[in-house]
Amino acid sequence: MFERLGESIKRAFGLDSLVANLVFLALTSFLAIALHAIAGIPVAYLIAGGVVLFLLLVAGWLQYTKAHLKWMNRKRAEAQAPLVPEPHDPLKDYSARAEHEVRWQGRFRHIRATLHDVGNGWDRGVRLEVEFPSGEVRNIHEWQDLSVRAMQREVAEKGDGVEAEPAGPYILRWRSVPLPQYLSEIVAEETIPLDPTGPLEDWVAEHQGLEARFVLRVRHINGERGSPLQGFRCNVIAPGDEFMADDRDRELKMGIIQFGEFPTPKTQGQFFFPNEFEDAPERRDLRDGEYTVFWTGWRPDPSGDWLESEWVDVARDTFKVLRNGQII
Repeated sequence: MFERLGESIKRAFGLDSLVANLVFLALTSFLAIALHAIAGIPVAYLIAGGVVLFLLLVAGWLQYTKAHLKWMNRKRAEAQAPLVPEPHDPLKDYSARAEHEVRWQGRFRHIRATLHDVGNGWDRGVRLEVEFPSGEVRNIHEWQDLSVRAMQREVAEKGDGVEAEPAGPYILRWRSVPLPQYLSEIVAEETIPLDPTGPLEDWVAEHQGLEARFVLRVRHINGERGSPLQGFRCNVIAPGDEFMADDRDRELKMGIIQFGEFPTPKTQGQFFFPNEFEDAPERRDLRDGEYTVFWTGWRPDPSGDWLESEWVDVARDTFKVLRNGQII
C-alpha cells in the first residue's frame, strides 16, 4: 500500500524516485504529528515537526537543483548549436562601400577606415574588425541603428582606425551586428599591404653628459640648411614610467608664442634630463636600467588647425642609468 502511494505521488507531481520518497516520508511524518498531538506528547510533536520541515526543505532543494541542471544543459546545447546568417529580405539593400586612409609615418602611422553607401539591410548596425600582420584580430568599434542619419554620417565621415607601425597586410573587415541567434556577416573587406616605416631620414638623436646635467638632443644632419620642423616633443620611456618635455610648453612659459600657436621652426632641439621633464624625479632618484627616447616633431597643416597637423616620428635614442646614478 505504501509503495503504491509513493508511485501515485511520483506520477501526480512529475518527481523522480528520490524526491517522491522524501515527500512520502514528509506525509507520514505529518501523520505522526497528528497522532502525537492526539496522544498529548508535546516533545514528540516538536520533534516530528522538525523532521517534516527538514524533509520538505531537502525535497525542495533537490527539485530546484534538478530544474537548474536541465536549464543549464539546454543553454549549453543552444550555445554549441551552429549559427547561421540572418536571412536576407529581398526588398532591402545589402550593399556598402569601404574606404581607408593611411596617414603619417613611423610609430604614428595610422589607418582610418570609413564605410559609405550602407544599404538598409544593415540598419541594425555594423562593426569594424581589424586583422593585424601578426594574425591578431581585434574589434575596433561598433555602430548601431544605422537607420538614423546621424549614425550614417558618423560611420562615413569619422569611422575609426588603428595604429599601424609594423609592416605587412592589414585586413579591415566590416561586419554586421545581427540578432543573438544569427551569425555575423562580412559587409565589406579591404586588405592594405604596408611597407616598413620608421623615423625620418636625415635626422639624428644623441645624448651627452655634462658636469651637472644630461642633455638629450635631436638635429638635422645638414644643420640650418635642413628642412625645419615646427618644434619638438621628447618622450623618455623609463623602467616603469614615462616622462615628457615639449617645445610648445617651454615657449608658452617664455612668452615666445601664444596659446594655440605652434612652436617656432627648428632644425635642432634639446632638453636637459631630468630637469625639463614633467614629473621626472631628481637625477639621484632615477631608476637604474635602459631608457628609450622618442623625438616627435610637428608638421603643421596649411590651415593652421592643430587637429589636422601631422605628427612626425623624427628620431630615437637610448641611454642607461647605472645603480650609482651615472648616465651613459
